[in-house]
Amino acid sequence: MFTGLVESIGKLVSITPSKDVYHLKIEAPDIASELIFGQSVAVSGACVTVTSHDNRFFSADIMPETQKRTKFRLSKPGSLVNLERALTASGRFDGHIVSGHIDGIGRVAEIISMGITHVMRVETDESIAQMIVEKGSIAIDGVSLTVIDAMSNSFSVGLIPTTLQECTLGTIQEGEILNIETDILGKYVLKFMNLQRSNKPVSSNLTMEQLREMGW
Repeated sequence: MFTGLVESIGKLVSITPSKDVYHLKIEAPDIASELIFGQSVAVSGACVTVTSHDNRFFSADIMPETQKRTKFRLSKPGSLVNLERALTASGRFDGHIVSGHIDGIGRVAEIISMGITHVMRVETDESIAQMIVEKGSIAIDGVSLTVIDAMSNSFSVGLIPTTLQECTLGTIQEGEILNIETDILGKYVLKFMNLQRSNKPVSSNLTMEQLREMGW
């Protein structure tokens, strides 16, 4: 589990297809020496497992499903990536619950500068947009953000100066592709509501009106 608070910015050295997986090599001098074999790291929001490392680089493998669902299929060597190690049991929980399981991608439609802050509008598939709620949480390239507004195929988020300085979103341009992970709580609510609409039996007395009253 992750929090969406970026520890470090790394660089994609290579992404190499193999028989059943893709091999990632990441330059990460700030954290590479502290990693251990088998450790989980979020790379621009996607959870990967460390397969090897030294004092400057680490490697990981990703499944074809991850390659297909994330922006890694479009990434080129030299691309910057956000890095976060998995939360420890004794760690402080900030941000929001981030699983590292990417739902899909979005495209930066517009970036509006508002002094020292930015508002970024992202377009995405309706299947993803339906899980995004106004004032809810979302992880974009592994960064925990609050949704300003949500529409049928797009949403907006605010980027404060610290976010712009400490992660790759500070250099993002209109038209670029981003990894998106919606709030896991929203996914479960949507699943419940779909079951209710299909008239399948559910073991709960929760109603639509109660969900609205609770902010859903």
